[in-house]
Amino acid sequence: MADLSAQVDSDLEHAARVILRNGLNQGSLYDYEQADQDKIPLKDCRVCGLGTIHIVISGTPSPNRWSSDRYNAVIDRINDYMWIHHTGYTLPKWNDEPGRTADQVAELLRSAAAWRPTPTEALADTCALVPA
Repeated sequence: MADLSAQVDSDLEHAARVILRNGLNQGSLYDYEQADQDKIPLKDCRVCGLGTIHIVISGTPSPNRWSSDRYNAVIDRINDYMWIHHTGYTLPKWNDEPGRTADQVAELLRSAAAWRPTPTEALADTCALVPA
């Protein structure tokens, strides 16, 4: 599991660099207009926070290549981080807030990469999964 955790850290750091390079898209995984009309390769289109994770793991923001242990581990980290630090938000909802910037999304991705839950946070996350 330690190797997967290091991979998650690396993937989130890489995702931060991708969104800064490509630019932020809101409302969809990537900028369909850039891809369709401007013929920009999908991996180079503006992306949302989730789309940039897809690029890092599968080479494309396209939703047809989503499932792997690596992808699930990255999404688990992001979901846990969002639960503790941005209660009420998922990454897509947070990404799509008006005024959100690529710099802010990159910072969130970097913060999630560096984050390790404290014992209290880990307990809170576990308790949230138990039905009342």
